[in-house]
Amino acid sequence: MHRVNRRIASAGTSLVLALTAVAAVPGLADPAAAANCTDNPHPNLDGWTGKFTGNNVNIRTGPHTSCTSLGQGLLGDTAVYFCWVPGDWVYNMASWTYVYDTRNRVSGWVSDYYLSDGGAYSVCPY
Repeated sequence: MHRVNRRIASAGTSLVLALTAVAAVPGLADPAAAANCTDNPHPNLDGWTGKFTGNNVNIRTGPHTSCTSLGQGLLGDTAVYFCWVPGDWVYNMASWTYVYDTRNRVSGWVSDYYLSDGGAYSVCPY
């Protein structure tokens, strides 16, 4: 439970900072249009594994449902968790984990809603 509480507090802080940064950009009408879908490499800060809890879970280029899918995780596939960031809401979760799917060898962002244990613990540094 302690892990979840720290994660929620950290997500709230990160989300406020992200929203403040988006609001400060002049002429930006739609924050969703500014979705960052660039698939940058991320440090493996967690190094532990979990499982996909859904079938045909999109592994995306960014932490947004509008980002391109690079592949799909299957129910029970092993995912190596790297780190997480705030992103689009998927059901009741607004955090996304950068993962490596060991079955199909695809890396990218997955909503924590679809990951066992709620995804990564460590916040991505950028």
